Amino acid sequence: MRRAKHVGMGALLVALIAYACASLLSHVHSAWLLSAYPNLPSSLSVFSVYAAWAAVSAVGLVGYLLLRQRYLAPGLIALGIYGACGLDGLVHYAVAEFSAHPPIMHALILLEAITGVVLIGLTIATAVHSKRVRMMRS
Repeated sequence: MRRAKHVGMGALLVALIAYACASLLSHVHSAWLLSAYPNLPSSLSVFSVYAAWAAVSAVGLVGYLLLRQRYLAPGLIALGIYGACGLDGLVHYAVAEFSAHPPIMHALILLEAITGVVLIGLTIATAVHSKRVRMMRS
């Protein structure tokens, strides 16, 4: 596996932390008020909400650790997948109408989706920048 020499990761790290916080807030709110969410399947439990958060967060953690070890491509792929998981919250709107959700639910769903998209965008920008740097050096 090819190791990256150095790529500026400041903005990517900020986006990663922002998405991680948004994801945690959204999942804690979902678990705490699970019965208030409209039309969710009865099979969902507080445990399953936290288990989903842990599984998704593990992908982000692996991506971060790969970047720290300078495995750029695998790390960025994992972070892109992690960011894409932020769009999963939009499924709430497929389960129940927009008007069925209170404002705090809208805010948390939107926050998680936006921070996930920002993380995806910065992941792509980092990959493009890294490729350009490698091309200029060769």
